[in-house]
Formats: sequence, structure tokens, C-alpha cells
Amino acid sequence: MVRAIRDTSRQFTIESSVKKDITLLFLRTKMEEPVNETNDKKVVVIGGGPAGLTASYQLSKAGVKSIVLEKDQTVGGISRTANYKNYYFDIGGHRFFTKIKEVEDIWKEVLGDDFLRRTRLT
Repeated sequence: MVRAIRDTSRQFTIESSVKKDITLLFLRTKMEEPVNETNDKKVVVIGGGPAGLTASYQLSKAGVKSIVLEKDQTVGGISRTANYKNYYFDIGGHRFFTKIKEVEDIWKEVLGDDFLRRTRLT
């Protein structure tokens, strides 16, 4: 089961980029290994942005339980859309774009027809 909850901690800091790279490499390696059906271990995912939600989704597909800790009221990180007085604002100055087939496949699998395409105005 994948759940999203509000993070009550003040701050989470990764001390160095090397440590972050090692952590991500470890996760990728462990996900490629077969999952033991009796495995009762759970993974904590820090942050409900695109990377955190993708990690949790991939873990759930592999049969690994995870929990997503998010400090904001909504998930999505810098790719969420905020609604203020019936006006919509995209948070973050980017668009989803990729030439990587695996990334595109995940978008199609998760979002299906709900993936919205917007014409760029600027």
C-alpha cells in the first residue's frame, strides 16, 4: 500500500551529493532484485514531488510497501498546479519533457487520458 502523509519534521537534509547518489543507486539496485513475498519491510520516501511519487509507485509495483512523507498539504512538489481564486498557477518553471522511453511509459501508465497537454503561451 502506498500512502501519502504530512511530514511533521522541520527539515530533511542530505549531507552531500555523494550520499544522495549512493542512496539512489541502492534503491535502483534493490528494485531490480526479485521481491520476497514474505518481505514485511517498508520504505520511507522523503518528499511527494515527481521523484518521490515515482519511487513509491515503482516500489509498490515491485511489491514493496512504502510511505511518502510530504511537508506541504498537497503532493506534486515543483510540478503541481495551485488553484487561487479560480486561477491556476503551475509551480516551477518547467514542463514535462523527455526523450527517454521509460519515463514516457510511466507517464502514460499512471496518467492515461488525465495527462493534460497545454499550448505554450510564451
